[in-house]
Amino acid sequence: MGIPLLMALLMSLFLCMSTSIMLTYLAPYMDTVYGMTGSQVGYLLLLLGVIGIIGSRIGANLVLSLNLSIVHIGTALGAGGGGIVASSAGSVRFHPWFAAALMILGLAAASVSFARRVQGSLKAKGGFQQSKG
Repeated sequence: MGIPLLMALLMSLFLCMSTSIMLTYLAPYMDTVYGMTGSQVGYLLLLLGVIGIIGSRIGANLVLSLNLSIVHIGTALGAGGGGIVASSAGSVRFHPWFAAALMILGLAAASVSFARRVQGSLKAKGGFQQSKG
């Protein structure tokens, strides 16, 4: 498995973990701030899920089965992590920070992958010269 593929999988993992953590934060937030009932939040999450299914079907030709597995693992880890943070802190106030940190890790993985791709492209075109130290 090459570095670009690994970085893409890590990006998917961290993205799904951060999304899942934010969803565990969403229900108490919507209740506290907007006064939504549990069933209303459930319908909202159902709507988000349906939108996600439609989006993944549109891009189904682009999704690798390995990436989809990583997405599910990220969702599970994020839900578990969100539950652990909520139970240990007694609150969901840290969830946005935890999710943001995971999103930053995903962006870092994407940056590494992009930089390696650009470097490889420049090498292939002969426009990249490494100094011989």
